[in-house]
Amino acid sequence: MASKKISLLVALILVAQSASLATPDLSRLFRRTPFNVGKYASLGESFASGPSAGDSYDKVTKCRRYKKAQGPQVTADDRIQGPKPISFDFIACSGSKLKNIYQDRTGGGDGPEAKPKISQAGALKDTDPDLVTMSIGGNDVGFVELMDRVSSNQRQIHQ
Repeated sequence: MASKKISLLVALILVAQSASLATPDLSRLFRRTPFNVGKYASLGESFASGPSAGDSYDKVTKCRRYKKAQGPQVTADDRIQGPKPISFDFIACSGSKLKNIYQDRTGGGDGPEAKPKISQAGALKDTDPDLVTMSIGGNDVGFVELMDRVSSNQRQIHQ
């Protein structure tokens, strides 16, 4: 009986040791090393522009850019080193699709109610940023319509 307990204990120790050898060191993956950024640009659609995330960022009301969106938060992150404040181009525009990243818009009028006519990539042409983030695709796959359908179905189920 004692030899069975010892054998079981040895087996458990071996399993524990092999498991610890198989477990990767995750600290390398989650290291937060500061890096230098002097110029930063945020491209994309509403996931990047942040509709209703704090106060309005600028007067281009059709793009619905807000101060607590991803881009402005990145500029305030203390892990990003370099000159403060970081030079920031908030190019993201709510309602954009993938084609708006690389293709200029046509029509749509002028003024603060109009969306920018130049493509988002075109707006980067002369800025030479050190860091660019992009969030795009939700409007291309009909994310809003999908959420409307899900919400509508949930209301019907709970009535």
